[in-house]
Amino acid sequence: CFENGGVFGWDEIDASNPAALVAFNNALANGSYEFPDGEVQRHADFVAIAAANTYGLGANRTYVGRNPLDAATLDRYVQIEMDYDLGLEDRLTRQAFAECGGTNEAHITNWIAEARDFRSQCNARKINVVVSPRALMFGARLLTAESWTNKQVCESTLYKHLSDDQRAQLGV
Repeated sequence: CFENGGVFGWDEIDASNPAALVAFNNALANGSYEFPDGEVQRHADFVAIAAANTYGLGANRTYVGRNPLDAATLDRYVQIEMDYDLGLEDRLTRQAFAECGGTNEAHITNWIAEARDFRSQCNARKINVVVSPRALMFGARLLTAESWTNKQVCESTLYKHLSDDQRAQLGV
């Protein structure tokens, strides 16, 4: 991408090795980089995108294993906060359900609504729980197993990290 153009996506940048970030920062700032096969100029169509679970300021209560990013790294990016793409989440959850043999449309529709309602309740009460699209997809797969009840699916995917106090606040 750097040499020929294109988008480079650095996922989990807040979990990266600081030495790697310094090298990448040099390439971004200088417009060239010394690769093993020689110096390469940055292509005019090169775009760097970084994704993180934090604001780059280090670990928080949810993402305890994250590194603070230095000011030089933070300065090289525009920060845009993004939430989950609900349309994509819906498609991925329904796909996971179908791939495991799920056919009951009402069943998966109710699951998605229940998980999103739980997410909204947690956000409204400032309960520090991540309800990611991954949780909805796991739940969709579990729902296709005849031996799993809806309560068991919720316990295994949505409620698994709730304290007793949080459970009481949410009524679960």
